[in-house]
Amino acid sequence: MKIVSFNCSPRMGSSNTDRIIKPLLEGAREAGAEVEEFYARKLKIAPCTGCMTCWLKTPGVCLQDDDAVLVREKMMEADLIVLATPVYFFNMTSYMKNLMERAIMPTALPFLTQANGVFGHPTRFPDKTLDILLVANAGFWGEDVFSPLLHTLERCRQAGVDEEGHEHMRFVGNILVGFGEIMQTEPFLHFFEPFFEQLRGAGRELVETGGLSPATSEKLAEPLFTYMNLDEESAIKMANTYFETVLADLE
Repeated sequence: MKIVSFNCSPRMGSSNTDRIIKPLLEGAREAGAEVEEFYARKLKIAPCTGCMTCWLKTPGVCLQDDDAVLVREKMMEADLIVLATPVYFFNMTSYMKNLMERAIMPTALPFLTQANGVFGHPTRFPDKTLDILLVANAGFWGEDVFSPLLHTLERCRQAGVDEEGHEHMRFVGNILVGFGEIMQTEPFLHFFEPFFEQLRGAGRELVETGGLSPATSEKLAEPLFTYMNLDEESAIKMANTYFETVLADLE
């Protein structure tokens, strides 16, 4: 299996996102996968200008010649794409949004389709399905925290389903991690070794089965404070005390 991973956190190697995907990809490598990793912030990808050149003037080719070309090639070659993002304003980061607009948009045709009452665009590559694993983390926790992001990506998936039911994008699983900011506190990292080991197991599962089981996704979705034997109220109090201390030190 060939896996290409995109860490879309602006904090790159020091991010909570990186702490999550590193053991995940280690497990995938242990199971025999070929893995290539990218930090979206390091890629030179200009925003989409909405010029429709990739649809109407040079079909499939963007007017802007930058790293989006490389990203699109890597995605088309991969058996699995890992899109990893922290949750900002209850959705993906601008780096991930930009990457999707510039790398995935040109793979669609401009024509309008309607399948099962949902509007979309047919794919330029009907024999290729982009299998995607979403990895997201947030300081908050709970289904409502991740639901705007999941809704956005589900609507993108639906837009690529043709009349025959072929999917241009298919999500093979989600890893949604709550209370993720606690991983920035080095003295607490030892609490999360069982979590990191579960991530390694999830990476092996991806290679062996092609996706993640609902049970695996559900286990990984437990807020990180549970690994510290804290309840929700104690976790909120601990987080607020930390921020109060940091702000007090600035005075």
